[in-house]
Amino acid sequence: MFFAAHGFPTEGGALATFQADCAKRGYEINGAFFGLGGDVIKLMVGAARAAGSTEPKAMLEAIHTKGPFEIVTAPSVSYDNPWHYPIKEVPVMGFKDGKPILVSSTIPADVPHFKK
Repeated sequence: MFFAAHGFPTEGGALATFQADCAKRGYEINGAFFGLGGDVIKLMVGAARAAGSTEPKAMLEAIHTKGPFEIVTAPSVSYDNPWHYPIKEVPVMGFKDGKPILVSSTIPADVPHFKK
């Protein structure tokens, strides 16, 4: 069985580090989904720095045009496309000996909507 996820906690990677830090603070970690909160914070910090401002319109413009931005669940994310969809690596996971394994982690190359 294989499936895609928001992220995969590779040893020493940003998601694993984020999850360990949150666990130390007493938060219950429920998979990679928890890392999306970290993505939002890192995206907002990156946008404010790229915009040189915390003004919402300037930050949104930066998100749409000045990526990629470092995040937690993948090395980076960019919204610099006509639809402003997130472009980031998508991990494909499987299981070996009953434990989750990372099969691949790539940016999808064939996204049907992007062909419109």
